[in-house]
Amino acid sequence: MPMTKSFPSRFTLCFGLVAIAPLAQAAAPAVKPAAATEAAPLPDYVLQRGDTIMVQILGEDKLNEQMKAIKITQDYTIQIPMIDEPLNLAGKTLRQAEQIIHDRYVPHYLKHPSIRVSVADYVLRTVNVMGAVNTPKIINIDPYRGLKLMDAITQAGGYTPKAQPSRVKLTRTNADGTKQVIPIDAAKLIRDANGKNDWPLQPDDIIYVEEIVI
Repeated sequence: MPMTKSFPSRFTLCFGLVAIAPLAQAAAPAVKPAAATEAAPLPDYVLQRGDTIMVQILGEDKLNEQMKAIKITQDYTIQIPMIDEPLNLAGKTLRQAEQIIHDRYVPHYLKHPSIRVSVADYVLRTVNVMGAVNTPKIINIDPYRGLKLMDAITQAGGYTPKAQPSRVKLTRTNADGTKQVIPIDAAKLIRDANGKNDWPLQPDDIIYVEEIVI
């Protein structure tokens, strides 16, 4: 009697495929979703003389009307309603200014005030980049992020072929009105990949890049 070959049934094949599928899924590495890129939060703004601030106190409409535009004086002080002595905001941030105003009103004038201080108008703060740069110009300082020396030179078009990056002069006006000239080796700053030694600039700084003298 001739022997007949045995073939797996359709049911057996289907069962085998079903059994293999979970194993294949288990062996495949899990794919993690790409992490969302989040912008770094802005730092708390440090108030500058000449800035105009607005103070808002929840539920105090009459006071708010008087505090829509308070200009910070040249000695960093402001005057607010009902408080005789000026408030000194030198070196203070917006959040610190809120606390100072809160402490002056509590407990004699207000019990539990909710105070918000914002900048109504930023004073224009600039630096001047001169000398051996492609586009000598006056550059604005970002109110929150500030400005550093190498960024200012870049915004001025970078160095000319005759520039001496190792011979940069920074002229700064001090609080008492005196001027200070600071020699800077900007070539060394360029070699610093992280820019950790870069110079933070102050309002009215003058950057002068010297040329090669032949």
